[in-house]
Amino acid sequence: MTLTGKETNYYIARYNNSSEEHSVLRFNSYNGLFSAVNDFEGASKYSTFEEVKQLVDVHNMMANLTGQAYEYYAMKHDVESFRLDENGDVVTEEKPVEEQPSE
Repeated sequence: MTLTGKETNYYIARYNNSSEEHSVLRFNSYNGLFSAVNDFEGASKYSTFEEVKQLVDVHNMMANLTGQAYEYYAMKHDVESFRLDENGDVVTEEKPVEEQPSE
């Protein structure tokens, strides 16, 4: 498991025109429905923009057909984590230098 580095995920989000609220969506595989959540941890994440774009298009078409007050859009969320030293400074992980044999 890698603890340090950068991770990029994509999410489906929606804007409620009535309440002016933004939220991200979670897919429930049991009933096949999406529901709104208020944080990225509870939302369904996707590895590519193309996956999310297709789902956003379908959701917007359904919202238009059913008269829902939602606008769906894609979100990109980057997370970066670093190892810290005892002072709270970022540790730069360098490869150890091999000793050269003495002549």
